Amino acid sequence: MSLAQAIHHYQQAILEINANLLTQVLHKENVAKVLTARDAVQQQLDLKDHSKVSGSLLITLEILDHQLQDIFRELRKPDHNLDELDEWFDQWRAILKPTPSYWWWFQAPSDSQNGILRLLSIICLTGSSAIWLSLIPRILVSGTGLIGIMTILINSLLPLGNAGILAKNLGQEKIERLLRGFRLQNRLQSFHTLFSPEHKLGPPKPFSDRDRFSFSLLTLLCSILFVELGSAHLAHFYFRQASEAYDKKQLKIALEKYELSLRLNPDNPKIYLQLGNINHELVELDTAIRNYKIAVQSPDCSATAAASLASIYLAQKDYSQADNWLWKSVEDARKASQAGESYIITDQQFKNLEQLLTIHLNLEQNSQALRWINLGLGGVRNHPEKEYVLLTSLGKIQLKSQANSEAKFQLQKAIDLKPQKALAYCLMAEALAVEGLNGEAIVAWEQCNANADQTNPEEYQYQIKARSYLAEDLE
Repeated sequence: MSLAQAIHHYQQAILEINANLLTQVLHKENVAKVLTARDAVQQQLDLKDHSKVSGSLLITLEILDHQLQDIFRELRKPDHNLDELDEWFDQWRAILKPTPSYWWWFQAPSDSQNGILRLLSIICLTGSSAIWLSLIPRILVSGTGLIGIMTILINSLLPLGNAGILAKNLGQEKIERLLRGFRLQNRLQSFHTLFSPEHKLGPPKPFSDRDRFSFSLLTLLCSILFVELGSAHLAHFYFRQASEAYDKKQLKIALEKYELSLRLNPDNPKIYLQLGNINHELVELDTAIRNYKIAVQSPDCSATAAASLASIYLAQKDYSQADNWLWKSVEDARKASQAGESYIITDQQFKNLEQLLTIHLNLEQNSQALRWINLGLGGVRNHPEKEYVLLTSLGKIQLKSQANSEAKFQLQKAIDLKPQKALAYCLMAEALAVEGLNGEAIVAWEQCNANADQTNPEEYQYQIKARSYLAEDLE
């Protein structure tokens, strides 16, 4: 038998089985005949010198193979007895033991009829749609525009439409053609695979439910990846724009951009912190407190957010809350202090600490004041101005406790740090006067009077006291 004759018999077998399909009566003999006819064609191809095979025969064979694929696709429809077809293919493969390169023997309907995989495919495609649709509320106010929203709608409805088609078993061939387009098989590749001893698949096979599930799963994973990465990138873009506007004190623009960034990335605590800062500056204190309390739950933002909360409560004269939040703000410093490690009190923390310290001293709450002084001294090394404030406050407490020697020691340290400032001299003069060291006290009062800042109420009062003491001494 020649190759031309084998192809002719193959063609006749395809015509016969097509006639069976038209009458809805499928004969087992005709199914077996078309398969064995294709065997005969392949055997002739394997024996023949490929250079002597005419182009017309190759094109005819390719067309017939695609027709055979259409027959297999038709056999997979529920109109036929799929269990019976499965049994036929199993029996024939058991008898003939065809190699995988004889692809037509491995087209049993059960290869593509898998209810579980279809259900999983529907779930994956529906999930893809849900992911895309969930993005719309996040960007409705972002100025993305009609084109951007339509793109998201199309991307979300396509998987949903495919899921509906899959669920109803309608339009299946169109989906397969779409999927097959991604394989980019051209005619030359088809001709090559006809002769290749490694050939296993033959012409493009109808996609099985396993293929569809793989595609659906890939669609879901790509949707997750694209939406998550895209959302993160867009959120970062808006965050950067908001930060630039905030640095320029364009608070309304910054607020809008931070809110857009928050919609796309609601788990970023830095956004809540920045929103709190803007609300604080706009005196929207309730909103600021709410945002700060969210930000404070993040280790990266906790110290700054807690210090900001302390500032608000100090302004509202809720000193108990202020003290609690500032204590929360310096948690890392407290841990370092207990471990004997170095730490730093930030400018914002120190500003709050100084205000609380003044309040505790005025209310004669010395134990609370000492707590802040001791913690503060360990975190303001190499900051003479801050250390001076803490040392003079410590000197006040010791003077009130009649610990004059210790008070003088701390006040002298303050004087050595800032010899041009008045308050330590004023307190030192009081300590010396109590001990009856009038000569040294006069020198201290002179320095207190000379260096006092009259815009500072406390120093102004000490200046009046110093002048009175010096006037009495002159008399």
